[in-house]
Amino acid sequence: MKTQMAIDYAEPAGGTAFISVNDQDKRAVAFIARELARLGFSLLATEGTAAVLRASGVPCAVTGKIHEGAGSVVDAIAAGEISLMISTPLGVATRDDGYELRRAAVRHGITYATTLAAAQALIAGMEASRSGELDVVPLQEL
Repeated sequence: MKTQMAIDYAEPAGGTAFISVNDQDKRAVAFIARELARLGFSLLATEGTAAVLRASGVPCAVTGKIHEGAGSVVDAIAAGEISLMISTPLGVATRDDGYELRRAAVRHGITYATTLAAAQALIAGMEASRSGELDVVPLQEL
């Protein structure tokens, strides 16, 4: 969260969080999704991730992948409908989609994480910031 603050990204205070994780991360993503919902985010996921979340009792909407054409998550990003993104691409098959997602996130100023560890750290930072426990001090002041 401090790195996001340092580069003038606004802390995502709510809205819609997009989640798409690789098969290896699917078992661990439900905890992160529950935390995001608890923080006030609605959830949007690709079909495979959404199936895992719903099976874990986490409600979410479904969106198409980039290569599926119109109505994909890139369209939602461009429309300002996404405020936070968690995407853990893995392998050659997802390299292009992962690149397009990251590029769209940067272009539209959306906070994103590309690993579950980074997503957990981001959530912890948001919680600390909201509770007033997060102080950012320029290195020069130390």
